[in-house]
Order: sequence, then C-alpha cells, then structure tokens
Amino acid sequence: MKANITIYFYDILAKIAKRLEAYFIYKRRKIKPYSDEEIHLFHIVGTEVVAGNFKGMKYPSAKSFGSSFFPKIIGTYENEIQGFLKYLLTSNSYNEIYDVGCAEGYYAVGIALFLNKNNRVLAYDINPVAKDLTKQMALLNNVSNQVIINGEFHSNQLSVSPEQRRFFLIDCEGYEKYLFSDDDIVNRYCNDDLLIETHDFIDYNISLEIEKKLVATHYVFTQNTIGDFQKVKYYFTKFSELETNLNLKHLALSEGRPTGQEWIIALSKLHYSKNELEKLFLFINEYNNEIGCPKSFTRPNADLKVE
Repeated sequence: MKANITIYFYDILAKIAKRLEAYFIYKRRKIKPYSDEEIHLFHIVGTEVVAGNFKGMKYPSAKSFGSSFFPKIIGTYENEIQGFLKYLLTSNSYNEIYDVGCAEGYYAVGIALFLNKNNRVLAYDINPVAKDLTKQMALLNNVSNQVIINGEFHSNQLSVSPEQRRFFLIDCEGYEKYLFSDDDIVNRYCNDDLLIETHDFIDYNISLEIEKKLVATHYVFTQNTIGDFQKVKYYFTKFSELETNLNLKHLALSEGRPTGQEWIIALSKLHYSKNELEKLFLFINEYNNEIGCPKSFTRPNADLKVE
C-alpha cells in the first residue's frame, strides 16, 4: 500500500513538472537578432503585409515574437491554414474571437482588420514583450478598440451558452495540452470552432490527446505543415529579387518548423452538416490550388469524404 502511494505521489509530481516545463517553454519565446542577409531582406520586403488574408496590415517594426517575420510580410505565413481561416471567418458570425498565444499580434490584429467590423478579438499572452508588441500593432492599424489584450488564458473561465458562438486560434508552444486536460472544460467548447497548432515535438501525445477529447463534440481533422524547401518550389512571391535568388527566397519563406507539425481543426457538430463540411473541403482545395499550397490535410476523425 505504501509503495502504491509513493508511486502515485511521484506520478503527480512528474505531471506537474511536465506542465511547468510547457509553461516556461512558452514564456521563453524571444525576438531573434537579424543576420546581415536578413537585414538585406528586410530592405526588400518592408513592414507591410503584401498578400494573403491580412494584406495591408502594417508592422510597427521588423519584429516578430517567437516566429518568422518575413513570411508574414510576404503573405505566405502558415499558408496551410489560411484557407480554413478565411472560410470560417467569412461563413460564420462569431460573437468573439480568441487568439491564445498572440505573440506580436499577427493574428489578433490581422483578424480584426479582416472582419472590418466591431467583433472583439481577445488576445492572450503571458509574455509582457508580446503584449506590448500587440498593443503597438493594434494602435498602428487602428483596431485597438477591437483587440483586447490579456495575460494568461484559463479555459475554466469560459461560459457555455447556446447564444454564444466563438472561434479559437490557439498556439502556445505545447501548453495547449493543458487547456483541454479536463472533460468538463472540453464541454465548454461544444458550441465553438477551434484551430489549434500542436507541438508534438515537445510531447508526443499532444495531438492525439486533444483529438480524443474533442471528437465527441466536434468534427476533428488535422492539417500538416509543409517543409520550407517545398515552399521555395511551390510558392510565388511578389518580389522579383526573391524569384531570381532561390537561397534568398528560402530565407524569406522559411518558418523553421519541425517536419510533420500539425494543426487541429475542430468544428462544432452543433453547427455543421456533412454537406457543409464538403463545401469547406472544396473551398480549401480551390484556395490551396490558387496559392500553390500542396494538399496536406489528413486523418479526418469523422465520417467525411475528403477528396
């Protein structure tokens, strides 16, 4: 009996340690200094997004918190999910948008501009530098009244209401596992749509555990990232110097992601029929063909036809 209690105690400590590790990995994100080649690239592309869903969005400086700056300006950043984002934001009337792990505000400010109305975008980040950069970008793009900047996000604070329809974009460097660790908390999302970047290179089980939690209330499927070298081959930029210098183009398009990283797309079963999901997949295929993004969504966890 004493041995069982000891094993249980150490198991609890191990789980706490794992959770703290994920928290601090997320909090330690930094702005990397630029190399000489990157400074040259900065002079080519500038600080205003030239393509994609957030075309016209301005950066106050060449700073991207915890991720690549240049793909965001060029308009290829996370192209794999941009079709989903465009379809969901234009096809639904969400009461609120949540950006959990907002970094410098790329998505929070970009979505506020994209919607071009009074939707609230609630931006969350535990790093004060990220929050300050988000505030600067919201001010520069005249959406500071729409973008509400917060600190740590807690799922247990969410209310559940049939009238409340929300969209969640979640990217918190492995801590996403703990946002969906409790069955009661998962039920709080039953009316909502979610797009979650997962970090299985931090914990092998993150994607599978989140999918298992959500599959009862959502249509769940995954979107794979494509490699940086593939982007050089498939993506076209609006900068002639990049198209004639493929090494520079690779630097410009590189996001530095581990091979096989995934996003989870979870759509509420209360709001989508199988026919509506087919329309979504058709739109995604057409959108990806238009921007040159190879098909890479896989493993649908629902009885869906995916061509």
